[in-house]
Amino acid sequence: MCPNGGKGRRHPAFRTQPVATGRPTPTSEISFYLGSRMALVHPRLPGLQGHKLPEDIAAFNYSENPSTKIDVTRALIKYYENGTCKQPPLITENGVQEPPYDPEWVRVPDVGLDKIIVFLTFPSGNWIILQALEEAGIKYLELNSTFTQQKRAEIIQKFQNTPDIQVLLISNIGMTGLNLACANVIIGVDNLWSAQDTDQLIGRVWRHPQKKTVIYHPIIADKTSDAYIVAMSDDKAIMHLKLANMPIELMRTFAGDDDESGAESTPPPPP
Repeated sequence: MCPNGGKGRRHPAFRTQPVATGRPTPTSEISFYLGSRMALVHPRLPGLQGHKLPEDIAAFNYSENPSTKIDVTRALIKYYENGTCKQPPLITENGVQEPPYDPEWVRVPDVGLDKIIVFLTFPSGNWIILQALEEAGIKYLELNSTFTQQKRAEIIQKFQNTPDIQVLLISNIGMTGLNLACANVIIGVDNLWSAQDTDQLIGRVWRHPQKKTVIYHPIIADKTSDAYIVAMSDDKAIMHLKLANMPIELMRTFAGDDDESGAESTPPPPP
């Protein structure tokens, strides 16, 4: 586990990096990039030769066709199950484990169970994740683009007010306009292109009236496009921070406000 939390953290949410509903689109209709991203969630999603889904999806059995990313997602959910203000887990080659007790971890009294947002970029893969959750006996709700605004509001209210439903699966629909402060854990099955998008996703949870520490788990498949996307996103975030905190004199230099002699470029007032 590599949390960017505690003192000097870049974002108010803890960030840990575990490595590790509908028919899928035929391979001929998706790009290589999209296909590879979908395959990282589950190798059968893109419909590649030798890894196709059965014609009858009802015949698909997740336990016989597991995925590392989905297994890690399920293990993280199980770790937070029935817990309140839990510390981020230890994530090792042996799986998701209970960490040593940290007396400084913020434990808020009189709050409900931890609630978890599972983010997936491509909703076409939701059904596999949902089947994996059902096999593990995990209760969940889902938001997707087919729902009306009223239906979405009803689902969020049910998620907030039903103690034994701790999981809400969302896609890009959850990036703007939703207040999900009833949750405090985010699991990113897919990784986003920019740090701004990631901050926006975390911002759905880390907002008023949030009382708990928000924990973000991006699941990164090592030595794949996931690692490239996260590295590029983090590099862009560093550049933006450097530019935003640039000394005013240096900003003027880049803007061309000073001439070569260092004199002010503002013309003198008329006589």
